[in-house]
Amino acid sequence: MIRLAFLLPALLAFLGAVTPAAAQVDYRLAVGDIVEFDILNDDDAPRKFVIDNNGEVQLPFVGGVRIADLRISEAHDAITDSYVGNEILVDPMISLSIAEYRPVFVLGDVKTPGSYGFQPLMTVEQVIGLAGGVSTLLNNEEERILSRATMRGQLQSIEADIARQAVWIARVRAQLAGRNSIAEDDLPTIAGIELDPEFVGQLKVTEEKIISVEASAFAQDTGALKASVKAATNEVELIEKLVENQEKTIAFYEEEVDRSKQLQDRGLTARAEVGRRGQELMNAQSGLLQIYGEISRARRNQGELERSLAQKIAERTQTLLQDQQERQLMLEKLTKEYRSVEGQLSLLTSWSEAESVRASTAKVFMSIRRNTGGTSTVIKAGPTTGLAPGDTLTVTVERERQIALDLEP
Repeated sequence: MIRLAFLLPALLAFLGAVTPAAAQVDYRLAVGDIVEFDILNDDDAPRKFVIDNNGEVQLPFVGGVRIADLRISEAHDAITDSYVGNEILVDPMISLSIAEYRPVFVLGDVKTPGSYGFQPLMTVEQVIGLAGGVSTLLNNEEERILSRATMRGQLQSIEADIARQAVWIARVRAQLAGRNSIAEDDLPTIAGIELDPEFVGQLKVTEEKIISVEASAFAQDTGALKASVKAATNEVELIEKLVENQEKTIAFYEEEVDRSKQLQDRGLTARAEVGRRGQELMNAQSGLLQIYGEISRARRNQGELERSLAQKIAERTQTLLQDQQERQLMLEKLTKEYRSVEGQLSLLTSWSEAESVRASTAKVFMSIRRNTGGTSTVIKAGPTTGLAPGDTLTVTVERERQIALDLEP
């Protein structure tokens, strides 16, 4: 009894390894599978290992052990022999099971091609369901209705964007013309696209408010500059009058100096009087030079202010013209997009009308490509055909050639 109790864990582990779940009994491991491995002799938690491209798993202490193309029980024995052969364990108690199978791949006429996790007893029908079902847009009235509704929504959205760009351009044209309201002639002409008058009217109200706010701000900025220019101009005019007066003063002192010299020559005035008159003339001439400096500074200030005003006006005009050009390009882009979606909707509507008068003749073909032992095999499949890990399912929808010809644009 003591010996049986001692051997019972090893016996259970052995049975668990050589008698796996029914779905794993005949399955042969392959590259990409993930196995769960545990040495029951120690206290470490089970670990998962991927079978690499060489068909091996890299296990603790022994390194690579090839288990590809083996059943789970055969892989268990191979791993046990590796631990014993490398003298790592004398009587290892090992647990081995499949943690994750290789995914299956779905290609062709399905809504969501890609890879999907394999589950035991998985069928073709189930994995096609995971891929969103067979894609048969031309024979699916529900999808055609949804597509047309989506395109109509796109047209409405593009039309609204076109209206916004058109009213934006109209607003810029009004600003360039110096008007606070948008005229009908400001709206660009878009052949073949009729904009909603009510929506355009609402947009015009908003854009005219923008005109008013921008015009007010611009008027304040330019008004301050204009006032400064006017003040500078007045200053220049005032200094010019001072120059004129000072020149008259100098002319007066020049006459006084000449008169004093004549009187001195006749002995009627003292030499000091002539010197005093000459000093007054020099002072007047020096004052004139100072006034020339003031008028030069005032004129420079006037010129700078006038240039600032002209630059602000030019920058505003340039900004508006650039904005108009960008909006015009965007309008043309949206118009082309509108024509494209409109054409697609028209074509889809024609397709739908053509399909509605005839029954669907589409046929669905399914095939499985399976790699076994390095050999690739193609299997004709049906909805209930079982899949194996790593299988590639290809779904092909074929239609009558006549329908394809009818639906060509």
